[in-house]
Amino acid sequence: MTNLADVLSGQSKLDTGILQGAIYLIKCNKNNKSYVGQTTLHPPTLRWKNHWNFLKNNAHPNKYLQDDWNKYGSESFSFVVVEYVHNKYIGEYEKKWIHSFCIDDCYNIQHLRVNNGTK
Repeated sequence: MTNLADVLSGQSKLDTGILQGAIYLIKCNKNNKSYVGQTTLHPPTLRWKNHWNFLKNNAHPNKYLQDDWNKYGSESFSFVVVEYVHNKYIGEYEKKWIHSFCIDDCYNIQHLRVNNGTK
């Protein structure tokens, strides 16, 4: 398990391995909102490139993330892998990290629906 303080400071040391996916965080450094995601792409920064391309073309499916990208600019966002996990458990770990980072406000639409009573 990765130490949360190390992740936020960018000091985490993560191991990679066979059949490992990654849990990642996209953070807006202006408002401290986060998006937690999962990927099996290697290296995981390929997933960031996917997000980045959608965002720079104003075509990201997550309206809230897109709105803040447009408002604050690309330089206000950071990407960090918070944990490598076996692919078999990637969904469970993603949920765990969403609950860790999305206490008040986040970009994860599923979490927003649950907390706003729409689901």
